[in-house]
Amino acid sequence: SSAASDVYKRQLILYLIKKLTNRFKSQKNVNIVTSFILIFIVLAFMFWFVNIGSVSLLLWGARNTFRFLIFFIAVIQFWTLYDVEKMLGYINLLLIINFILCIYEYFILGYSGDYVGGGFGISHGCNAPLNVLLVVATVYNAVQYIQKKETLGKTILYIALCSSISGMAELKVYVIEVVMVVFIVGCFSKGFIKKLFLVLAGLGFAFVSIHFIETLIPGWEGFFTIENMYKMVSSKNGYNNSGDLNRLTAISELNRMFFENGINIIGLGLGNCEYSDTFSFLNSSFYRQYGFLHYAWFSVAKVYLELGWFGICSHFFIWGYTCLLYTSDA
Repeated sequence: SSAASDVYKRQLILYLIKKLTNRFKSQKNVNIVTSFILIFIVLAFMFWFVNIGSVSLLLWGARNTFRFLIFFIAVIQFWTLYDVEKMLGYINLLLIINFILCIYEYFILGYSGDYVGGGFGISHGCNAPLNVLLVVATVYNAVQYIQKKETLGKTILYIALCSSISGMAELKVYVIEVVMVVFIVGCFSKGFIKKLFLVLAGLGFAFVSIHFIETLIPGWEGFFTIENMYKMVSSKNGYNNSGDLNRLTAISELNRMFFENGINIIGLGLGNCEYSDTFSFLNSSFYRQYGFLHYAWFSVAKVYLELGWFGICSHFFIWGYTCLLYTSDA
């Protein structure tokens, strides 16, 4: 969903790599991360009293904004290496099942782009959780290869399935993600030759994914250049080319429109900009008036509106501290 921030996804992927490569931090540090998250949540509720709104929207906003952080707490507090390995034993099976379902949805049912979700359905945005599966599967198979638990052939096969799914679901970001994964796994692993093969395979599949996406969707031909990608994510015409917001310009535009280019410290209040595709009573008055900006499509934009720089900095601090804990083990 649009609320599923890349920050949360990267946190979980980082933790997964950490577990699989057998690098651990003490429970003390795990508790520190948990404490930071809980303090952030408590302060967000306290700041709501500055811009008091609907209690139902407050609870809905808390659910949308904090559910992934709560899940992250559960992961780092309660999962053991046994739990991770047990779960990952089903990853490649899930990948194959989703590959078959995506083929059915794309070629038989005629869906494409945001409506191709494999086992996650065919509603708008269903390819977001599918993207998480692809990245986790890529991490898992890359680490399995580095640890000599899987042949290069099998690793290539599974990443090829991921690349194929990314094309059908129009997950252009996977091109970047697969490169990031192989480089991260390579940096924290031993064995130069295996690293080299893995990095080359990752770069190869990035190019394959690009070609596959351009073949399936001719309109994207020539998009995958640094210049064109930057133009798309920074265009003032917006993500949908209709005057809405864009990834790189969302905060500056929102700051200009609603905070008079001032310093937005605590935002408009948790839940006060919420929306729901299912329950109309959970659509805030702000969303009914300004939903055309599509700010809900970008987690950073929605967090900035509701929680200001406090929310943005808190999210990135949690991510940065988690990253610091991991890299200090290497």
